[in-house]
Amino acid sequence: MQLAPTHVGAEAAETVAAGSTWILYSQHDESADGLAGYQNNLQLRLSAEQVAQLIANPQLRPDIDAQARAIRSRRSTTNGFVIGGLVATGVGGALALSNLEEPTAGLVIMGLGLTAEIIALLIRPHNADVAWAEVRERIFVDGETDMAALHDGVDALNQRTRASCGN
Repeated sequence: MQLAPTHVGAEAAETVAAGSTWILYSQHDESADGLAGYQNNLQLRLSAEQVAQLIANPQLRPDIDAQARAIRSRRSTTNGFVIGGLVATGVGGALALSNLEEPTAGLVIMGLGLTAEIIALLIRPHNADVAWAEVRERIFVDGETDMAALHDGVDALNQRTRASCGN
């Protein structure tokens, strides 16, 4: 494995549909310079998490990794609420329309779906946080990472690899 200086950028944007037109209403760009782990003669860039696992040192930057995982988790949870809300709203609407004499059950399900959509809006991570996490998932940034431990870990990994090959 090799460490190489790398510049990484990420963009997080949100759009809304207005008729047949998509309108960008929130965008954040994040970029940083740092070190990335590469294999196969700099042809395969590894994620920061993969590098930490390979060098058997998951504690290179525990605070940064915990923040990035929390943002990724909130994003996944938000997506679940969005999808669940859309499905519940659609099913509730169909149920209410199919039983016009007693639409209560359908309207309740629609209400639950709309509530899920509102929850998704409240818990979603901000675009700046999403872009920040995407950059940190790709590289090690100086000042946020124990660079000496990173270099030592890569050197030890490379020595183990050479020893296993008999070199």
